[in-house]
Amino acid sequence: MVVETSFPIGEPSAWRKIKSLEGFTPGQPVGLNSWPAKLREEISLPEWYALGRYTCDGVSLRQEVVSRGREWEEPGLRIHELRTVPSGIEVTIEATLYNPRANHDKLVTLAFEILAEDERVIATSSKTQKASDNSKSGNNADVMFLFSTAEVKQAVRLRLTVSTKDY
Repeated sequence: MVVETSFPIGEPSAWRKIKSLEGFTPGQPVGLNSWPAKLREEISLPEWYALGRYTCDGVSLRQEVVSRGREWEEPGLRIHELRTVPSGIEVTIEATLYNPRANHDKLVTLAFEILAEDERVIATSSKTQKASDNSKSGNNADVMFLFSTAEVKQAVRLRLTVSTKDY
């Protein structure tokens, strides 16, 4: 499965607190004027919440799943950490993999590409994570990116490739 979504890392006003995303509502802005700031809560985007609708071999990006997997309370992608480091800005993205009961345990590979407006790849990262078929909250797979100040201003899209196999 390959999905593309927004990644407005240079636009702090676009990001929302996790709990405000329930039910696809726009949510409350985080209230930051510029990056980076110390995140006191994990943040996400309404578009990232909506990615929970898609599955790859039954596995989806969702957290806190309810109603036997038909609904989820939190997005499966979120900015977990954002901080200034000597060489730029470090961003940690947390992906939560929900694998429904009786779907068999899966080994999931996530490949992240951060794109500029001209489709140029700015950064890449990947993670392979076990996703057991019995976890309500899902299994977390974190990836980290290091951006220069210029790259933060150029990043606009996230391309995520998800592949699975039984284990």
